[in-house]
Amino acid sequence: MTAVFISSIAGFSITFFSTGGPVGGVGFGVAAVVWFTTNSMALISIKKGKVKEHERWMTRNYTLTFSAVTLRILLPLLILCGFTIPQALMIVSWLCWTPPVIGMEIYIQSQLRRRVKSKPKEDGDFILLNS
Repeated sequence: MTAVFISSIAGFSITFFSTGGPVGGVGFGVAAVVWFTTNSMALISIKKGKVKEHERWMTRNYTLTFSAVTLRILLPLLILCGFTIPQALMIVSWLCWTPPVIGMEIYIQSQLRRRVKSKPKEDGDFILLNS
């Protein structure tokens, strides 16, 4: 968790120096803030003993952590498609993290909808149906 805190703060510095211009810089900046926030929420929830909530925050956090890999896959593909490096960076600064985070959130919410609301566990979570 400490590494993510440090990396997200360092990642935020890209906001001001991105080759992708202001749009790319904001994309990297927002990603860094969300990465820091999900890490913070995971830490807060585990300190409160809310293990399932912690797991969900860490899943979100891992998805954001993996965006660095997604960026490295997408960037050369965009360049091969004819985008200049600044154009590709502007696009990939958003594309490397927003679709994966949206997809993961849809998955997490679908799992939560499957839970029985009338039988909370000790950590404030709910029991899965058919399990």
